[in-house]
Formats: sequence, C-alpha cells, structure tokens
Amino acid sequence: KQYRMDFLLNHIEALIFCSPSPIKLADLKACLSEMFNADVPEEDIQNAILKLEEKYAADEYSFQIFKSGGGYQFLTKPAYQTSIG
Repeated sequence: KQYRMDFLLNHIEALIFCSPSPIKLADLKACLSEMFNADVPEEDIQNAILKLEEKYAADEYSFQIFKSGGGYQFLTKPAYQTSIG
C-alpha cells in the first residue's frame, strides 16, 4: 500500500465533508486512487467509512455520516435539528 490508513481516513472525511451532495463509493475510489497514485480497494474505503461512522456516532458530535442517495454525507443528528431549523 502506498497510503496509511490514518491518511486515508482524513482524506475520506475531507471528501465527504466538502461534497455538496452525497458522494458515491466509486467517486471516493477514483479521487483517492488518483490522489495516492495507487489503486485504493473499495474494502479499504468501506472500512475507513465504518471507522468514521463510529467516530461521529459519539455524543460529542452534533453531526454524523449518513448513507443517502447512493452516497455518503455529513448531516446533523436528529436530536440537534430543532436548533438549526
């Protein structure tokens, strides 16, 4: 592998965060493979997303990663939606 898992996590987190719409796994793979100049297996991407989902499930975060529209995006947790409505 030409990348470290923590770098992969950070890049996936950034890509999901900055995407204006749900970002698909294929788009993540294409971006990451180009960025690292190496094939990034979908399994590694999915494992990284699982770690990020666990991270943002913690109560200290008011948002989390949701799978919707065939991709992934950060959305406010339901408990906090009244404060932004």
